[in-house]
Amino acid sequence: MSASQVVPFTSAGVFSFGMDRSECSRLAGPPDSTRYNAGLELHEERRASIQLDFGEHDQALNCVWFLGDASVRLEGLNPFDKADLETLKERYPDTAEYGAYLHFPSLGVIVAGMGKKKLKEGRLLISASRERYKFLRWMGKV
Repeated sequence: MSASQVVPFTSAGVFSFGMDRSECSRLAGPPDSTRYNAGLELHEERRASIQLDFGEHDQALNCVWFLGDASVRLEGLNPFDKADLETLKERYPDTAEYGAYLHFPSLGVIVAGMGKKKLKEGRLLISASRERYKFLRWMGKV
């Protein structure tokens, strides 16, 4: 399986932000599980090591989570490789670390589980639309 390419604030893998749930299902098949998160007002769909988040009101894709062993590329680099992650941090000096989470505001991306503090998922990369990224930062969700 080839790596999913992340295009900041635009797309993650085959998924473009703004797609509806039926479009995502046509591309990737039905979800393995679904859940409604009332606190964040979104619908979550899991497909293997990927989670898709859809807004409650517009039903549009606004966030893609790559979990565990997912293969991801950001600007041609593997953010789950320590050397590549350091390169990304050098390119984007506005990067900020909050516990286990490394925020790349210029890219709308959050990488977690790669530092000293670990996650139960092992590692993850969150790619979000511009509006969703602002909300995640504001909520302190990650």
